[in-house]
Amino acid sequence: MKLAQQARPSRAWPLRVRLTATYTAILMVVIAALEIAGYVSVRAAMNALMDHEMTTRLAGIEDHMARHLERYGWPRTGADLSLHPAFQPGLLVIRDAAGAVLFAGEGMSGASGKGDLLRLLSVRRQIHGQAYSLVLGTDLRVASAVLQQYWVMLMVALPFLLVLSAGAGHWMSGRAMAPIRNMMAAARQIDSQNLSERLPVPATGDEVQGLAETFNGMLERIESGFQKMREFTANASHELRTPVAIVRATAEIALLKSRATSEDYRVALERVLRESERNSLLIENMLELARADTGLAVRERVWLDLSDAIRGACEQVAPLALARGIELRPPERGSRQSVWGDGEQLRRLWLILLDNAIKYTPPGGTVWAGCGSDERGQAVGEVGDTGIGISGAQTGLIFERFYRVDQARGRGMGGAGLGLAIAREIAASHEAMLEVESETGVGSRFYVTFASTPDQDVTENVESELQTVR
Repeated sequence: MKLAQQARPSRAWPLRVRLTATYTAILMVVIAALEIAGYVSVRAAMNALMDHEMTTRLAGIEDHMARHLERYGWPRTGADLSLHPAFQPGLLVIRDAAGAVLFAGEGMSGASGKGDLLRLLSVRRQIHGQAYSLVLGTDLRVASAVLQQYWVMLMVALPFLLVLSAGAGHWMSGRAMAPIRNMMAAARQIDSQNLSERLPVPATGDEVQGLAETFNGMLERIESGFQKMREFTANASHELRTPVAIVRATAEIALLKSRATSEDYRVALERVLRESERNSLLIENMLELARADTGLAVRERVWLDLSDAIRGACEQVAPLALARGIELRPPERGSRQSVWGDGEQLRRLWLILLDNAIKYTPPGGTVWAGCGSDERGQAVGEVGDTGIGISGAQTGLIFERFYRVDQARGRGMGGAGLGLAIAREIAASHEAMLEVESETGVGSRFYVTFASTPDQDVTENVESELQTVR
């Protein structure tokens, strides 16, 4: 049994060929329409000219008959008509009221108002009380020959114009597609190893230039994201390698002891446990950042009191501050600010900021938290300390993942450099801005400014509901 061959999709014609074919087809229709319109116009103009000539002849014949019939009668009047070449008597027929032929030119003999090469004008006139029927003709042979030559010229010119326009269209489309071909060739050379390469940008000022600039902007974003992914992977590997090495070394040392006691094993297991807990925290933080990157950090939003959320976080870290001999000042009871957010995520945001402040404040220092509003009425949460502070050059880097300020924020402090990065992601997911003001040796202040602030009526309703809950 033969297997049926899979139908291969037909390959479309190149865009250059399709553009040329479309351009030529449209131009052919336009040229044909113009030629037909020109032919019809020329023929109508020639017919109008012949009609005007016959009308002029008719007026002359009528005037001649009016001046001579009453004086000389018909035989002589007819004889005089035949001697006037301007009247073209050879193409004239005159009949009386009874239909009897009074005058018939040689070119009209036997004609009954029709002719293959004649254009006729038939009228009835009253001259001196008598009715006459006049039929004038004009020779169409010259006009027909002119029209025929004109039509042949149009038919000969049509294919020539089409070939010329197709060639011009093919050349123009080639020039228009050249920058795109260059961009395609450059794009084929870009991969993960040379993301810094960019597409050539033609200085055309049109959509092609805009397309190249858009692609280059996309490449910059891809390169930035790829670089961040590389740095994140390298930093995560580095952070995980140290505790894994400690766990392995501890286990090896414990196993190498030939006379190890239960206390030795207990110390080894406690060290393994501490490093395992540190690894678990690091992995949890990395997963939290991964969820934030996918836009899934915020699960459910409600209106909540910002001061209550900060005060709850202060209660959780109060034992840590007490153990380190640090004074912790929670927000005042009277300060209230309603925000729209995920209560669990915002609680973690305040815990990160408070834990960070306590961790880098020496014993005897102070850590405080509060909330209020700025001049635009936006809710603002604050966490400050009198700790070691951060130099101005490093304030813009502390929110980067795995970044730790040298000499102060190493692994000895128990952190991996992910806390503030997570805090920034949580703030961003709530359309809020996390900022820091710090001075070395004086302390730091972290501000979270929420962009969305409820209207006054909504705020009053939320505060009344919160008061009811209390």
